[in-house]
Amino acid sequence: MAVDLRGVTPLAAVSDLRRAWALQLSGGVVKQFLGATPEQAPQRYASTSPIELLPISVPQRMVHGTADQIVRSR
Repeated sequence: MAVDLRGVTPLAAVSDLRRAWALQLSGGVVKQFLGATPEQAPQRYASTSPIELLPISVPQRMVHGTADQIVRSR
């Protein structure tokens, strides 16, 4: 089933899984999620980390609160 996307709005997304691993967000949950570190499975990170899949063909608007204690906004 194909989906015709018109835009994407991630809410408090962890958009860079390599960076999340480097920062050890939530005690290293990225390794648990992907089953390996970026060094152990670089292709896994390349094919799942949103920042590594850019550009995409639809507009994006990122929404992130400044009070998030787990994922810091820039």
